[in-house]
Amino acid sequence: MMTSYHRRVYLYPEDAYAMALVKLGSGSNLLGYYMYHGGTNPDGHLTYLNECQKTPVTNHNDLPVKTYDFQAPLGEFGQRNPHYYSLRPLHLFMQDYGEQLAPMEAGFPCAAQAPRQYDDSYLRWSYRTADGKSGFVFVNNYERFASLTAKKGVQFEACGVKFPKKPITIPAGMMTLFPVNLPVGSSVISWATAQPVACRDGKIWFEQKADLTAEFCIDGKVRTVKKTSMDKPFATLDGISLYLVSTEEAEHLFLGGPSPQPLSRSEGSGAVPFTKVREAGTPRTITIGVQKVAEEPVDADFDAAAVYHITLPADSTARKGLMQIRYRGDVARLYANGRLIGDNFYNGRPFLMGLWRVPTGVKELELRILPLQQDMPVYFPREADTTPGEDVISVEIDS
Repeated sequence: MMTSYHRRVYLYPEDAYAMALVKLGSGSNLLGYYMYHGGTNPDGHLTYLNECQKTPVTNHNDLPVKTYDFQAPLGEFGQRNPHYYSLRPLHLFMQDYGEQLAPMEAGFPCAAQAPRQYDDSYLRWSYRTADGKSGFVFVNNYERFASLTAKKGVQFEACGVKFPKKPITIPAGMMTLFPVNLPVGSSVISWATAQPVACRDGKIWFEQKADLTAEFCIDGKVRTVKKTSMDKPFATLDGISLYLVSTEEAEHLFLGGPSPQPLSRSEGSGAVPFTKVREAGTPRTITIGVQKVAEEPVDADFDAAAVYHITLPADSTARKGLMQIRYRGDVARLYANGRLIGDNFYNGRPFLMGLWRVPTGVKELELRILPLQQDMPVYFPREADTTPGEDVISVEIDS
């Protein structure tokens, strides 16, 4: 999901997971992403290479000149974004169970109630099966910007199996999938209220969803399982060990380490000094383009931008880090020796720049920011501070 000038949408990790899960539960066999790794537009010989309203045969959005981050799981500079981790259990599931899932057709028990936006009157779920005897149940109790409530008294019926034995509550925001008659050697997991993640090397991992009791019906016997350690199975069937892990462990399975945490305003390997050298001039007139939406600024508009100088550290290790500029404004551009190297449409999140991309010998970067204006014809996410004006809050390097 790319941030365009007139529409500064921000993708939450839950959005990415819900879309992927619903695709699988609706019959898709391919978790495809337009951009899984964000990128950067190269310099053009005669013009910029970004998409804009005036460009024929495009999606008619004004996009940034340089950044093509697209809020992908792997960002423009290779950083792992939160949804890189949240999507991994589904990716591992498709890697190990994709061949089993592929021939399965989708069934929709709620088909008589076609989903409507923000409809919270029932639980949204589906199942997939090829032979009517085994399959997977997909559950989605999340919708972007909707406050879907917990659903009480839930039991599923698929592949001739009704489960769990006693009705359960599906918590608000829960997204998961459950196995039905999953073969494990000569045994069968009739059903489970835990999500299968991976099956390899004589081991099967299940994810325990928060606020949901993990129950397993194995060979007709129901047992409640509490989370086990990564090296301690809760059961062994025909030499195959079964593990129940937390969501965080499932998201990092086979990675061997915790996810790097985003910088807060008080963290980082060190603050980077910056100085404001010029106030912004008269705000530009925001024009409406051929697609009847606000047009992004052009080069000449930045002649009246506020200007900051950022002093880069001399330390070579720091110069290999990711710089985060926390600011407020309409559009920001970053220059090295007068050359544009990065830009950002403000949506409340930091402006990022991989310092290893800064040309050797550059000691100072110039940051230009156009101020926010009153009642701009632009959609901003709810987290963004849209107070008119501009400001740089901090500059930090995560090395």
